[in-house]
Amino acid sequence: MRKSSILLVSMLLVMMIAMSATIAAAKEVIRVAIEPFYPPFEQMDPDETIWGFDVDLIKAVVEEMGAEIQIYNVGWEGLIPGIQNGSYDLLISAMTITPERALQIDFSDWYFDSRQAILVRQGDTRISCQADLIGRQIGVQQGTTGDFAVRELEGINEDKDVRGFPTAPEAIMELMTGGVDAVVLDWPVAVYYKDMFPGFEIVGDPDEWEPEYFGIGMKKGRTDLLERVNAALAALRESGKYQEIYDKYFAL
Repeated sequence: MRKSSILLVSMLLVMMIAMSATIAAAKEVIRVAIEPFYPPFEQMDPDETIWGFDVDLIKAVVEEMGAEIQIYNVGWEGLIPGIQNGSYDLLISAMTITPERALQIDFSDWYFDSRQAILVRQGDTRISCQADLIGRQIGVQQGTTGDFAVRELEGINEDKDVRGFPTAPEAIMELMTGGVDAVVLDWPVAVYYKDMFPGFEIVGDPDEWEPEYFGIGMKKGRTDLLERVNAALAALRESGKYQEIYDKYFAL
């Protein structure tokens, strides 16, 4: 064999080895669906940068899993269907683990506990507890546990008293302009809007509402993925990384 042929074969072998090494080194990509309109859990800036507690947490989880993350902006109503049809691997969006949702997708161990809260315009003394919501215009984000909780209150007329909105900010804007008398949503989110807009205040006792627990969702049957996510969450708690992320958004 000529030297030139030997050299060519050698070069091809080197290239094949290099390509194999590159492919082997390529990290797994985890596709994560988020509805980015629920601060401080998730929010999107004008430049479309998505940030928040859930975002930082899921980035840390995926990093702990040894994978790379790709985040998708998905409407609330599209989160569970997107997981079911395989468009995304995980969802995280301050989603409460409920029996109904657990029939549709699997959830990780819970990563955050919360309750609902009543947000009103400052100085509005008509509403101070759950019972005062009866006969008032109540804003909720459609399909959330706030929506479900309000509709289940005794005396509430679902057709007359409850106004559903596609996103929490739309409900908040309606409260700001006087279109609704109150908005019911998760306590940390209510605190965020109260702090951002001095014209709001939170009323009522949080213990009036049932405790809720947020989980990371994934398609049913992906047992290996579920185990990896739970292991990553446990590792983040053990290392103190979870607390670091928590303090960034919720420390007093």
